[in-house]
Amino acid sequence: MSNITIKKREVPEAFAALGQIATLKLKRKLAYAVAKNRRRLQNEMKDLQEAQNFPDIDRDDYKAWEAKRKDIADKYAERGPDGKRVESRGGFRLANPVAYEEELDKWLQFAHPQLKKDFDEHERQLKELFDSTVEIDIHDMDLEDFPEEFLPEALGICVDWIKA
Repeated sequence: MSNITIKKREVPEAFAALGQIATLKLKRKLAYAVAKNRRRLQNEMKDLQEAQNFPDIDRDDYKAWEAKRKDIADKYAERGPDGKRVESRGGFRLANPVAYEEELDKWLQFAHPQLKKDFDEHERQLKELFDSTVEIDIHDMDLEDFPEEFLPEALGICVDWIKA
């Protein structure tokens, strides 16, 4: 076991890298270490995802913003030949994300300036949170346990976790 310190914004990248490794045919000891490390990162990811939620979703101005956001998103949605929105990752793609953000931001500043201030403060706090570090106990992974064809670069930030 080793204790590592990483930025919280690096947690999803590390989790994804370990997920890629988990798809390889691994020796049992390494498969165990990868699974344990992913579980530890997954717990941190869940906490970070919960922290991203805006806390006051029952406010009337938030509900108005949510309805307007959906209208504007529909307006800027990428459309297929059939005129329907192009689906992507459980939602849909925007044809012009910049124009979408600008229109939504302009509406928010005009219609609900306090909510805009609250959103900005929420974003500032999230940036601060994601720039901070977290210590995680990881299971050691030995380079000799990886398949020969494995390229350590595939580990991304996790490459430093391998004992040579």
